Amino acid sequence: AGDLSAGIYDTQGQMLAQAVTGTPGHVNAMADAVAHFMDIGALFKKEINEAAERVGLAAECYGTAAHPGIRFAIDDEMTLKKVQTLFIQENARGGAILATGIFLNCAHDEEAVRQTARIVEQSFTVIRRALESDALDAVLEGPVQEELFQRLVR
Repeated sequence: AGDLSAGIYDTQGQMLAQAVTGTPGHVNAMADAVAHFMDIGALFKKEINEAAERVGLAAECYGTAAHPGIRFAIDDEMTLKKVQTLFIQENARGGAILATGIFLNCAHDEEAVRQTARIVEQSFTVIRRALESDALDAVLEGPVQEELFQRLVR
C-alpha cells in the first residue's frame, strides 16, 4: 500500500494532515481534487439556490461541497415525499439523474453544474405549479419514492 494517499482537510480545503504513505504526485492530485470540490460545490449550491429563488420555491441547497443536498421547506411528510419524487422524475425527464443529494467528482465542471441547474430550475417550476394547484398526484407518473434504507430492511 505504498502507493496510497490520504489526507485530512478543513472546511476551507486546507490540508491538516496527510498519511506517510503515498507519492508526492498522489498527494498533490488529492489536494487539487479537494480544491475542485470546494469550488464546484460552492457553484452548485449557488446555482441551485438562485434557481429556487427565481422560481419562488421554498427549497435550498446545503451541505458539504463534495456532497451537497437539496431540501424543500415542506412540513407534511407525505407531501414532502411526493415533491422529492416529482423532483427526481422531472430531473430525469430533463436528462439529469439527480435526487436530493449529489456526490460531486472531478469530472463535474462549471458547464455540467450550469446544465444541471437549468434542469433543476425546470423541475422546481413543475413542483411549484403542482403545489399551487394541489396537483402533485396528477403529475406524478410513478410511485412515491421511499428512503433507501427503509426499503432494504422491510
